[in-house]
Amino acid sequence: MSVTGLLTGSVKRFSTMTRSGRDNRKLLCYISAGLVVVFFVLYYLVSKART
Repeated sequence: MSVTGLLTGSVKRFSTMTRSGRDNRKLLCYISAGLVVVFFVLYYLVSKART
């Protein structure tokens, strides 16, 4: 599986989620907040591992 294939698949999923109502918008908000938290945790761990 290529990166572009994975990307287009997730973009399609993202657009169907946003199209299907308000309940999913809350879920989408939680997912994006979770991704940001995961990103910061990974960044912290990588910077901690370097020192």
